[in-house]
This record gives sequence, C-alpha cells and structure tokens, in this order.
Amino acid sequence: MANGTYLNRLAAQPPIRFRPRLLLLAAFLASAPLYPPNSYLMLRFAPNVSPAGDFLFAMLLSCFATALAILLFSAQRPSWPGFETRKGRPIATGCAWTYAAVLVAIWILLAAGYRNVVLFAALGVTAGACMAPVIMRWVRLYLMDFRSVMFYGAIACASSSAVAWIVSLLSDPFAVAAEGVLAITGSVLPLLFGIEKCTHETDEDAQSVSGIENGGGGFTGSPDAESPSNTLTGLASSLRTFLSIIWVPLLGFLVCSFMMAAYSFDADVGAGRSEYTGAIVASAVVVALCAMRLKSPFVMLIDRLAVPACVAVSIVLGSFPTGTTLFVAGAMLVYAPLALLSLFALSSLVAMAEAGEFPLPFVFSAAFLLSCAASLLGMTVQANVPPDVNLGPYLWVVLSSYFCIVVVHLGFVAWQQACSTDDPDALQDAGMRNEGETDTLHALQHERIVTLANGYALTKREREILQYLSLGYGSVYISKTLFISDNTARTHIRNIYRKLDVSSREELLSLVNGMK
Repeated sequence: MANGTYLNRLAAQPPIRFRPRLLLLAAFLASAPLYPPNSYLMLRFAPNVSPAGDFLFAMLLSCFATALAILLFSAQRPSWPGFETRKGRPIATGCAWTYAAVLVAIWILLAAGYRNVVLFAALGVTAGACMAPVIMRWVRLYLMDFRSVMFYGAIACASSSAVAWIVSLLSDPFAVAAEGVLAITGSVLPLLFGIEKCTHETDEDAQSVSGIENGGGGFTGSPDAESPSNTLTGLASSLRTFLSIIWVPLLGFLVCSFMMAAYSFDADVGAGRSEYTGAIVASAVVVALCAMRLKSPFVMLIDRLAVPACVAVSIVLGSFPTGTTLFVAGAMLVYAPLALLSLFALSSLVAMAEAGEFPLPFVFSAAFLLSCAASLLGMTVQANVPPDVNLGPYLWVVLSSYFCIVVVHLGFVAWQQACSTDDPDALQDAGMRNEGETDTLHALQHERIVTLANGYALTKREREILQYLSLGYGSVYISKTLFISDNTARTHIRNIYRKLDVSSREELLSLVNGMK
C-alpha cells in the first residue's frame, strides 16, 4: 500500500463522483412552498395573505401530521424500509405526481385570481401529505459519504437560491410557468432514477449492537412489537439517542426554519433577500472546503472550524452601527451561518441513515417533524405580531442565544477532550513524527489490522472502529466521525475486546503492534 493511502481513507475523504442527477434537488427546493422565499412569492399574488397563507399553514399542519405518523410507524416496525418496496413504490409514485399537480394547480389559481379558502386549505393538506414520500426518495438518492452529501447539498442549495431569486424577478406569467416546471422536475423525475445499493452495517453489525442497554441507542425489541407502552418507551429512547448525536447542528436548522418563517432580514439592495445571499455564501464555503484535500475527518473540519468561524463573522458584522455598510452586509448574510448549520445538520442526518444505526424513515420523520414544528411556530409568531412591531431585534436575540450555545458547546467539547483519559500518549507520539514516517506507520498498521480482523472474524463496522482504536482515538471521537451514538461505539468496542480476548486498550495496542 502506498504511503498515505490508509490515512486518507480513514479521514473519510474518498473522491467525489460526478452525479448530475443529484443536482435536480435544486428544482425541488426552488419549488417547495415551505421554502420562505417561495411563500413570499405566493403572497405576491394574494397580498391579503388569504388564501395563500391558508394553503401554507394547512400544508405545514399536514406535513407535521404525516411526519408524526411515519415516526410512530417506524418506531413500531424498525425494519420498515419506507416506500422503496414493491407495495410502497406505487404509493410514492402517486404521491409525487399528486404533489406536482397540486403545486401546478396552486400557481395557476393564484395567477388567475381565484380565491377560495376551503379549496386552498384542502390543496395544502393534500400537498403536505404527499410531500413526505418525495423527500424520502431524495434522501435515498443522497445516501453516500458525508463529504459527498455536503458537496452536492451545497450546490443544490446555492442553485435553488439562485433559481428562486431569478423566478422572483420574473413577471407573473413567467414566474407561474417556471414554478410549474420546477415542481414537476423536482418531484417526478427522481422516480426515474435507480437507487444504488448503500453501504450499511451488515447483519452481523446489527446483531452486535442489539444488546445495547436501555437508553443506549437505536431501536430495541421486536420489530413487530404491538405493545403501545413498549413502542413509546423505545421511541423515547431512540429520540434521546438520536438527538445526542446531532443536537447542536439540528438546533441550528430548527432556528433557521423558525426565523425564515417569522421574518426576513431585508436590506435596501433591490430585490435581494437575506435567505438567498446567506444560502449562496454558505454553499460557496462548503464547496471550497470540499475541494481541499485534508488528512483529518471532514466532519471535524466543519464542526470545529467552519461553523465557529462563520458564527464569529456574523456576530462581528451584526455589532456594527445600524445603517453602516458592514451592518447592511451582516443583515444580508445573517442566514449564512444558519444555512451552513442547516447543510451540516441535513448532511449529518443522511450520514446517520447511511450508517444504519437508525432506519431512514425514523431519521427523516424525526427531523421533518421538528422542522415543521419550528416553521409552524415561526408562522404563528409572524401572524400574531402587530404590524408596527419590528421582529428583527427580537429574533437577533434568538440568533445570538444560539450562537452562544455553539460557542459554549465547542468549549465544553474541548474541555472534555482535554480531560479525557483516552490514549493521549498514542496521539502525542503520532504528532511528533514527520509526515512520511507517520504515513509509513499507518500503512503498516493497516496491514496488521486486516490480518487481525480476518483472523478473528470482525464485522465491517468493527474493523473500521478497530482502525481508529489502533491510532489512539476514543469512543467520543469515533462516534462523532462515524455518526453513531457514543453508546453504540462503546458496545462495538466491547465486542472487539471480547472477540480479541483483551481487557484493556493497552492489551489491544500490544496485540496489534505484535502482529507480523
């Protein structure tokens, strides 16, 4: 093996394959009514809020109810793969066509000046119920490594913002036609794409974590358990573990959903909106980071460097006096850190589904449910605030409070790692060697691990974790990098110890180093 090859693979940065079909996600995002700039475009046709507002509110309520139903069903039947089954595909196909037809009908009715609150609310309920299978199809298409998800997600985010921006500048007939084409392209065309086989944990891996203690992670018990109490207990345990893995970026995504539904930080720059500029800038940052070749896990680069840096820049720009050029720039870029956190959170959710600890329907429905709740809260706040009240300063307090949480969490993680007893000597020794020597040792270490794993019949996930253990990393770092819960990582480590007949990290390292 060439020097450095093993290290680069361990850093989880495989080459990004060009998949142009994934870029069609931009059409789906640019046409989604729940994307706030699109809802503002709808209100352009109905300035008195109703019936466009009734359509959006009904759609959000329907999405919330659908996500809750999928979450409860997934908790009761963890083996359910979603709508990618022989019986589920016709449902997904029907939902996609119905969703596209409803959006086309809505835009035509708005352009024609038709006003019927009951009809618009009914169409909103229908669109919300049909939206979930379409999103789940897109999530399956994006099941790949974290860096690739971030790359294609960023391009789709920037493209959708640019397209939505352009559509908002068009005259009414052209805007309606463009939205109809985007709706059909983004929801129906994915049905033509085949789903590539994803790399999940093998059955052996699933069995190896089935003994996790209560409160530990993933779904427990029989997949077909019918006891409501058992289902609710397992659901609460799974949600707790799910949130423990991803709560900081997910909270940022929810804050973004709430703020975009409640207020737009517009500035006097023509037709520009802060949602567009923030998403485009955040996406450009992500694409630039994806282009870098690093010897550290990409998730750590985003979590420990990109997000705090983007938050710091936003705070500095927002602290300038009102009306100054830098303050206006800060207002236009206020959504940049939130867009970056949203990309991070959504990519992490896809990576969690790809890792296999949680079923995809559970991951999707839990995140979608929370997002709908945040958007409903934001829409409710916007509808009940008097017109003479400026929400901007109040929402800036909300945003700053979240930024404070990010900074405190970053400091807590750094303190936790500094106080950790996980292999400081191994990491320090590795850092003292020059790059060529380190690569050579890693290549030799990899050969030893392959021999050891083959001899003791380790599963694919256990081999991966053993590689990190041999380099001195602990369960916290491993769980963060592999998008699994810390309890699941510890369970895998215990299984590795049991199979290798060792009782401590020192014995494990001695066994690995003693391999010929």
